[in-house]
Amino acid sequence: MGIVRLVAEHYPDIHFDYTLAGAGPYDLPATYRQFQSNSLFDMPSTVISVLLAYNEFCHINIPHSNIFIEPLLSHINEWILSKQYTRQEIDALINSHSLADYLTPAMLNLESDLSQRFISAMETDNLCKGWTPRSNEPIYLFHNTQDITVPAVNTTNLYNYLTSQGATNITLDIDDYGSSDVLPAHETGAIYFMMHSVQTIADILGIEPWSIL
Repeated sequence: MGIVRLVAEHYPDIHFDYTLAGAGPYDLPATYRQFQSNSLFDMPSTVISVLLAYNEFCHINIPHSNIFIEPLLSHINEWILSKQYTRQEIDALINSHSLADYLTPAMLNLESDLSQRFISAMETDNLCKGWTPRSNEPIYLFHNTQDITVPAVNTTNLYNYLTSQGATNITLDIDDYGSSDVLPAHETGAIYFMMHSVQTIADILGIEPWSIL
């Protein structure tokens, strides 16, 4: 969807026949707020990496000790910045889905100056404001309602924004696609999304789905 926005704003000669968008973090401020409200997240490594990235690349420049608590704080370089561990391995080292086990109280308080600085930085990447989509290009939006990695509010907010800006060819597919002990809901939803995407591409090209796979 970031590419769709970029093209709509700067490349009038490029047109998309079809856009398939599956469970993206289109509205990062809303995602941040929902995480704080739920106090749970099934991939802590992702939260940590996003906060570190915004802190550095958006020049928020907050000391790590104001963002993270022990034991994570003392292991930021080893567990995260060294890039020696996979996401699953980092999640196992954190060993908790509760934000309170690795974020400071100020980060858990939406009204704190700390949280507001991160939310303000995230607004710069918010795809649910500040641009005008092309009205007739088809877009398919997918999300698993059980997803607590990238909450479905992202897709709901994007759909509402696109339609409010005059987009008329939007298909919204938000439903309960389940989860399992092996795969979190975000990855379970990804399987259904990929199946739909393969079928859609096959239909557009007039070929059998198996030939894509």
